[in-house]
Amino acid sequence: MYLYGGSALLLSGMSGATGYEGIGGFPSSFTDIANGMVLGLPFPLFLFFVAIVLLAMVLHKSKIGRNLFLIGQNARVAKYSGIPVASTLCFAYSMVGVCAAISGILLVSYFGSARSDLGISFLMPAITAVVLGGANIYGGAGSILGTALAALLVGYMQQGLQMVGVPNQISSALSGGLLIVVVVVRSIVGHRDVLKDKWNRMLSSYSTNKTANQ
Repeated sequence: MYLYGGSALLLSGMSGATGYEGIGGFPSSFTDIANGMVLGLPFPLFLFFVAIVLLAMVLHKSKIGRNLFLIGQNARVAKYSGIPVASTLCFAYSMVGVCAAISGILLVSYFGSARSDLGISFLMPAITAVVLGGANIYGGAGSILGTALAALLVGYMQQGLQMVGVPNQISSALSGGLLIVVVVVRSIVGHRDVLKDKWNRMLSSYSTNKTANQ
């Protein structure tokens, strides 16, 4: 992550923006994109709903989406099952790149300035929204709708914290704390049978030792 961040900073310096300076001077036709309205909705929100529908169809209603879930569960088994693992992953990373590029364009249009570190503050909230929305950190499970709802929840939470005067660093730390809580709770729920068995063994061992000492 830091490698690509440094590369972006280097490229921005080569394009004329030294250090952390932004590249500005965009025409109003470009900066108005993020502030436009479509069907009574702000353009970014309209694009968000369109992305939910399209990505949900790709992930949950198409063959390549089912292949992605299978690869996430076990890439070796998926390969032996005849699934084109390399090309499927290439498609998935390409889609991520396209979505990131569109998000970057909207951010630059909204702020009227392009910086290499412009979206770094959205990294932790994005990861939190994905995990909170039902994605398995080990792969093989996830939901577009759940992620979208979690993104709205995390976004409203951060916006509300900033409106009451909470600094951005603290709100990001809270997002990280929420991520840790979600991962821990999901791990406990996913391994509740194993934990219950270990707990019963500990109680049985304790009872046996107590009886033997008596």
